[in-house]
Amino acid sequence: MFELAVMLTKIRSECRLDGVTPRILYERAADAGNVSALLALGDAYKEGRLDLPTNAAEAIQYYRRVTESSEATDDQKEQARKKIEELEKQP
Repeated sequence: MFELAVMLTKIRSECRLDGVTPRILYERAADAGNVSALLALGDAYKEGRLDLPTNAAEAIQYYRRVTESSEATDDQKEQARKKIEELEKQP
């Protein structure tokens, strides 16, 4: 599911398959515990992509899920921690 979301995002940001958007695919992959999808959604909320508003609190929630995931590598956890720190420093 994550790979399909990435592919659809690269092809065209407005691509829809019977109402299924890249955002929905990322969310489903994240709900299934896909760490890359969690990071992608955190980034999307951080930067206002995938038709999502910029929302630091939502981004931090996704990044925290990465730090708590047993599936995440040490590098992914460190990346998420850095992004959390960066967002928490913003006014």
